[in-house]
Amino acid sequence: MRCLWAVLVFLSAAAWAQEADIHHHNAATLHKHQVGPVSVLPVTTKSPKARVLYRQAMTESMNFHLERALDQWRQAVKLDPDFALPHVMIAFRTQNPTEAKDELALANAAVKNATRGEQLFVRWIAGIRDGNFVSGIAAMNDVIALYPRDKQLLSLAGNWLMVRYSYDRADALLDRALDVDPDYPPALNSAAYAHAQMNDWKSAIALIRHYAQVLPNEPNAQDSYAEILRMAGRYDQALEHYQAALRIAPGFSIMGLADTYALKGDEARARAEYMRCNEQAELSEDTILCRLQYPVTYIWEKNYKAANQAYESAAKWAHEHNLGLMEAQAHRMMAMYQDEDAAALEHLGHAEAALSEHPTMSASDRHEEMARILRLRVVRSLKSNEERSQSAFHLLQNMAESNQSEIVQRAYHAAYGAILMEHHDPAGAIPHLREDVKDAFSLSLLVAAYEQSGNSKMADASRTELTNLHLPTLDYAIVMERKNIAARR
Repeated sequence: MRCLWAVLVFLSAAAWAQEADIHHHNAATLHKHQVGPVSVLPVTTKSPKARVLYRQAMTESMNFHLERALDQWRQAVKLDPDFALPHVMIAFRTQNPTEAKDELALANAAVKNATRGEQLFVRWIAGIRDGNFVSGIAAMNDVIALYPRDKQLLSLAGNWLMVRYSYDRADALLDRALDVDPDYPPALNSAAYAHAQMNDWKSAIALIRHYAQVLPNEPNAQDSYAEILRMAGRYDQALEHYQAALRIAPGFSIMGLADTYALKGDEARARAEYMRCNEQAELSEDTILCRLQYPVTYIWEKNYKAANQAYESAAKWAHEHNLGLMEAQAHRMMAMYQDEDAAALEHLGHAEAALSEHPTMSASDRHEEMARILRLRVVRSLKSNEERSQSAFHLLQNMAESNQSEIVQRAYHAAYGAILMEHHDPAGAIPHLREDVKDAFSLSLLVAAYEQSGNSKMADASRTELTNLHLPTLDYAIVMERKNIAARR
């Protein structure tokens, strides 16, 4: 998924022009530039060359050439170790957890001598990464208030809200960015995804077509176009646009191509593309994700033995590369489709161990993955050991009370809804299950809850929503195959 939040931030042309005027000033002078109406977030650095590298990296990141961007950010901080923004960019884009932790600390130290806007920006990003969502969101709101027509910040905030499932709020901020610049690529891209998530396919496709027209020679425009079409269930058209992206950049859209073949039912072709992705993907994170997506093809075929072997291989590879989050994810995913609760709980134990063995993992990653693990512990223990299920639920409930991450909140509501369904309270379960948006397990339970409540109309609507998710995710594959729902077209 090529969403804006994945690359975090882009510089507008207006910002570059402003920087060109002030690049030779020190931090104290930059503070003076904030007196009065400033249209865009200032950027503090003492090195003109570092500023150029930073700009180049932002352009590369806007077009999702993230490895190139990382190289340029690293060069920028070598020239100016006190340049806060590239430090925070590296912290968020690197796949090396040790580097991420170190760079975030450097960003927090360096930004103390930058402008208030930069301090708020880093506080926003650092807060989210450290799991301090209250502080992070407050900083986001404050920096947007300082620069209410900075299309970069509006797009970033809109996309972050979109990937956190606040689609209406996201759309409002993205509309503001497009009011500033109707052709601004990041806002067009993110707005298309927001409308797709709200099932407004006419607007989503119009926006993504506009994005592709603005950037005709960039693979991400075709990649995003393909993904929107795939989300709409138009798989053959999606494949055409993924192939168009690959003609522009041969390593760019391999994972998207594989995901689409998997949804179409061509699992052998999907596996071949996932294997190619492991070796040739332009984005290092794609090489990680493809290893976790590869086993899903066996779930579609109900070949659980092969899926187990593939996930074990992925977990081993992650362990060898010090990727604790991926190792935990592989074991959690194995737990999701096990027939025996005991086997599922054993894998969840391995997942928890992986989280504890890697201290460099970010707090937000650790907390959100633990919430997912606890959600499964609750569900898999409901019938076999209610006391164990309740213990896991209380841990998850305590986490949800102190952590406002949407992932944590969704895990809590999903678990609570499952408990209420087990205790024959479908009416009580419905509002909780509806909080876990775009999750096939919760949607499946929601269908049952409406049926048991006698609301056949909402049951049919939820069943249609489930069938039309068109997601290349493990939960979707498990539910669709086990329920024998015709998911493919």
